[in-house]
Formats: sequence, structure tokens, C-alpha cells
Amino acid sequence: MHDLIVVGGGPVGASLARAARGLSVALVAHERRQPAPRAPFDARVYALTPGNVAFLRAIGAWQAIPPDRVVPVHAMRIHGDAPGARLEFDAYGAGVPELAWIVEDALLQDALWAGLEAEVFAPAQCASLGMETGHAVLALADGGRISAKLVVGADGAQSFIRAQAGIDFRESDYRQSALVANFRCQRPHDNTAFQWFQRGAVLALLPLAGEHVSMVWSLPVDEASRISQLDGEALCREVAHATRDELGALQLVTAPRSYPLRRLAAHRLVAPRVALAGDAGHVIHPLAGQGLNLGLQDARTLAGVLAEREPMRDPGDVGLLRRYERSRAEPILAMDTMVDSLFRTFGAESPLVARLRNAGLNLTDRLPVIKNVLMRYAMMCFFGLLFAGAALANEAQIRRVLEPKLGGIKIEGVQPAPIPGLWEVRFRSSEGGMRVIYTDATASYVIDGNIHELRTNRDLTGERLRKLNAIKFEQLPLEQAVKVQRGNGKRVMAMFSDPYCPACRQFEKALAQIDDVTIYVFMYPVIRPQNADHSRAVWCSADRAKAWLELAAAAKPKVPEAAPTCANPVDKLLETGHKLGVNSTPTLFLANGERVSGGLSADDLKDLLEQSATARR
Repeated sequence: MHDLIVVGGGPVGASLARAARGLSVALVAHERRQPAPRAPFDARVYALTPGNVAFLRAIGAWQAIPPDRVVPVHAMRIHGDAPGARLEFDAYGAGVPELAWIVEDALLQDALWAGLEAEVFAPAQCASLGMETGHAVLALADGGRISAKLVVGADGAQSFIRAQAGIDFRESDYRQSALVANFRCQRPHDNTAFQWFQRGAVLALLPLAGEHVSMVWSLPVDEASRISQLDGEALCREVAHATRDELGALQLVTAPRSYPLRRLAAHRLVAPRVALAGDAGHVIHPLAGQGLNLGLQDARTLAGVLAEREPMRDPGDVGLLRRYERSRAEPILAMDTMVDSLFRTFGAESPLVARLRNAGLNLTDRLPVIKNVLMRYAMMCFFGLLFAGAALANEAQIRRVLEPKLGGIKIEGVQPAPIPGLWEVRFRSSEGGMRVIYTDATASYVIDGNIHELRTNRDLTGERLRKLNAIKFEQLPLEQAVKVQRGNGKRVMAMFSDPYCPACRQFEKALAQIDDVTIYVFMYPVIRPQNADHSRAVWCSADRAKAWLELAAAAKPKVPEAAPTCANPVDKLLETGHKLGVNSTPTLFLANGERVSGGLSADDLKDLLEQSATARR
């Protein structure tokens, strides 16, 4: 007898099987997934929300995906069907480190299956589902029988479990097909997701590793059939033309595939000893990229409800299952309605509607206040910072309790922490930098410190703070910095440093071990302001890099001989550092904009320089 049978081995079913900790779980799937040889790219990719990435990380799956194959989305560019009609927004403007993460279906499923602790029945076909006293019995086509307190159908739009449980559903046909393929692009995508609305069609290009993108093109059925039959070169030309050559010439990497688009909504998500998750309960149009995100939220919510059940309730208790259904009803309805409305509006072929939507995009991009509101809305709707109702209730509770305790400081965000049951709370310190603390769902306890993942020896809090305090590197006043180059200088960083700061002088020893680096030094004489003239003299020297190293890195500081009377940026840099919230030295800024306060070892610095260079590419 199991506590739980999960039918369906896709991402939703596998994630639920992993998240249902403490329960005896059986997973029934059409096939037993074996990690395949690493292909160039999977044709099917997902744009996962930060909340769902946190969920996958909490169950140990995200860490198992090759890090060079997950790509953060830092910006989005939406085009109308008239020249110049577009809306742009980015993570920096939204105050978050990334809008979403792009991951390939095969790699996600490999990572989920690799850590399964469930008893797996695969390959297997379901024959019937029956109810007996106190449990359900799932009969398999090979004659096997599995019993459990609860059966979850995560078996897709044609769900066997939904049919056996007698749950009705409504379904409609969008009369479109989604065409997916991957391309190498001539121009860098800069971690930007692109979307074009084309009077009845919607085309999206999502960033992949390197100079690659994944296409999802929702088209009327006949047009999708025509385009899918084009040879590789003709398809590339068709897509480049449809995207107005945004990324230059394209080269086909993965052959196109297509699948029909339908809308489906189950009338209920639960029945006696049965629950539905993912496409078994709801299927929406892919234009907002939220299908799997909704399914993963189902899995996370159901696992949470099961984990928090009272001791006397078994997992199939109907009252318990209704908690899950109630918590998911509003988010699913809101997303389904929003996506369908977007399809009707942006897919409409009426010239009048087209003019209105294009005018709206142009107007919005020119009015900062409206754009900011829509950016936040898009963050919620397109990239899913829309958590379950229970999660939103937790956020309100956390804000209400903690803001007075923090002296009235405004909490800027609340989201699940890497450890299940904890919430990350972020706010700006009095010095201007972003801080995070952790709390439980009711804000009864607070943890002020860093979370370290021992398996990988990662400081998860430190990584998070680097992203939250990131800036746009290209907006630094590099012309006011002393440029020190070693080797080919291909790795880039900047730092605010005081030549008389002991930690800065120690860090210079680590920097001396780094080759092929360009360092932009912003002289920041705050430790000994009375010696600020020494920094000014560096700027007035013929060889600024040499003068800086002799002052800041030599065993004994050598004050430059140049008179500190030339026009120099030192005083301006004190103001710049204050605006950036630089309150300690050294403070480093990596090429991807991430900030590190304090020095690092040479090995740690090399790793961060490589990571930031990769992320920037």
C-alpha cells in the first residue's frame, strides 16, 4: 500500500513524486526515462518562473541540470504588427535579477528522474481505476495492481485518470498549431526574449546557450503546415523575415516540430481519492509560456498540502484535497482568462484592433509610469511571479508583521527561499544596498544569515545578493577609472578601492594572480580621506596603472611623484560610490553587473570572472 500514486512521468508528475517527501510514492509512466546522449538542443524548451526555479531547486532537481544549458532572461521585447510598435522591459528596471529561466525539456526531465525515490512502474499502461474501502486501486495492462490512499493524474490533456474519475471538462480548438525549432543566430540575443504579434499568429524567440534561440510560432493550421514543410534554408529565411531580421541570418539547428493548440479546463481538480495536476486539469495557449509553470505550481501546492495535513488525515481525504483545489482555482482561472484574452486581442486580424494594439504598445513604451505598471503586470502574467493564492496570503502576512519590526523599512519582495518552508524577504538597508533575511510563512521567526548548500559548497545567499545588487556594467563611468590590463584583458571587472584599505591591499595580491583581465579601478579614498591627494596624484601620472599598483599593491605604498593638481575624478567618484551604495572597500562589479563586497581568493575570483563572462555572452 502506497500513500500516493502519480500517473504521468513528465515534469509535473516527476516533480510531484520528488516533492512528496515522507510519503510512499509509486510513479506510473508510459516509459522509463533513461538519460539520452547529450544532444545539441531539445526542440521543446520552457520559460520557467523564478518561483518555480526555486521549487525545483528545493527538491534538488535544478542543481542537476548542466549549468551551461540554463539561460536567464534579462529582458523582453514585444513587437506589434506595425513597424515601430513595440514594448521593452528588463529585469533591472523591474528590480529583479532575472525575468525567467530557459531550460530544455529533455534536460529538465533527466534531472527530475535522476533523483527519484519513488517506486517506478514503467513502461506501463493503465487499465482501470477502482475504489475500495480506504484506498484506490490502479490496475495495469500487464495484470499488476497498485493500491494507494491517493492517485494523482499528471498524465496530460488526454488524461486516463480524469476519465476514470468521471471528471468533466470543457475543451475548445484554437485552430492553430505551434511550430517549434532551434536556430543559431548571427547577432547575439543578449539574454532577451522576443515576441511578435502578427494578426492571427504569435512568434517568440527564447534565448538559449551561446548564440542560439528557440522558436515557438503559433500559426493558423494551414500556414503552420506550409511552413513546417519548408527545407532548412527556406525556413530560416521565413523566420528571419517574420522577425524583421532582429537577430540577423539564422541557421537551423533542430528540425521543426508542430503540435495542435487547444484550450482545456477540467470542471474539478479533485474527486474521491483523486487529484489532477498539470495538463490533466488545464491546458492554455502557449503565447505566455505558462503551461508548465501552472503545472509545477500544482505540484508544489499539492505537495505542500499533503505535507501540512493533520495527523489524522490520510493523503486521499476529500477535505484535504479540496484545500488543494481551492488554492489552485483562482490562479488557474486568472491565467487561463488572461492568456485567452491576449490571444483574442493580439491574434485578432481586424485592422481596427491591430491599430489600437499597436498604438497601445507605442504609447506605453513612451510613458514611464504606465510602462512600469504594465512591466509589473507582465512580470506576473508572462513570467509567472504569480504564485498560488496561499503564497500571496503568506506574503501579505509577512509584510504586515515584519515591516514594523524593521523600523518601517519597506519590504521590496517576498518569495520562497531555497529551503522548503522558508521565505526570502528582501529590503534596502539604510546604506542603500539590498539585504535579505529569512522567515517562516507566518513571520513568527526570522533568520539573519547566509544559506550554504554543503553538497556544492555554494553560498546561496551570497549569490542572491550579488544578483539583487547588480547594476548595468556599461553604465559605470569607466572613463573615470584607472585601467589595469593583464594579458589579453578579455575578462572584465571594476572595483571601488582605497589604497590604504588593508582588505584592498590584501585583495591586490589575489588580483596579481589573475591573467587575461581588465580591471577598472575607481579610486575611493574613504579610509584615509586626508590622503586623497595620493589618489589624485595617481590620476595625474603619465602611467596611471603603474602609479596605482605602486601605491596600492606594493609592499610599501609609493606615493606618485605627479602633482595632484590636474583635473581628476576622485571627488566625483565619492559621489558615484555613494549613489551606488558602495559602503565598504573593496567593492567589485563583475561584467554581468553583479556586485561583490569584500575581497576574494584568486580561485574564487577566477570562477566568478568566468561565470560573469559566460552570462554576459
